[in-house]
Amino acid sequence: MIDGIKKKFLKILPGYAWMYAAVALAMNILTYCGTRPFTDHLKHYSFYTALDDRIPFRPEWITVYLLAFAFWIYGYYLILREDRQIAKLFVLAEVLAKLICLLCFVAFPTTIERPEIMEADNIFLGITAIVYKIDAPTNLFPSIHCLESWVCFRGAMQLKTVPKWYKYVALVCCMAICASTVLVKQHVVADFFGAVIVFECCLLLAKLYLRRRENTMHE
Repeated sequence: MIDGIKKKFLKILPGYAWMYAAVALAMNILTYCGTRPFTDHLKHYSFYTALDDRIPFRPEWITVYLLAFAFWIYGYYLILREDRQIAKLFVLAEVLAKLICLLCFVAFPTTIERPEIMEADNIFLGITAIVYKIDAPTNLFPSIHCLESWVCFRGAMQLKTVPKWYKYVALVCCMAICASTVLVKQHVVADFFGAVIVFECCLLLAKLYLRRRENTMHE
């Protein structure tokens, strides 16, 4: 019975990928949820700018904001199943990026003033109001919502086992999700740019580290 269950799991993802998935998930939970008990009492800052003031509040985009979770799961699934090297690269970059996010959340807590929803007279406002109640407007810079979407997009660019059209779909999905974060007033523009810069730097560091390690092993 145990062997049967193991075979079913291995059909979903290779054996090595389950450990990487667990590490990435644990790091995400630690960074986003584990920091709040230490920062809730601290002064929070805002990166809200005149540009954010010009971006309208569009509650219908809450659907895109929430569909991001499906995009992340599928995008990460494709990255993890591609091969061990790709999985190792992106998980390492992810862990490094989450460490930076964690430090930012603790050292420089950020917040945003969200629209007050007095009356949810349509389904989109109703869903947005629920999200506002569940998700406190903290741990914003860099945006994990944007960071995870960028990971899946950048990962898609490295995949050889998916059709070319999926890479364009991943780009569109990533941009739509990042746009949704500011259109539903969960984030500001700076949170998006912070996420992209952090992950790109960490991806470069991960590549350099793995390349150096591989060269050392062959010497």
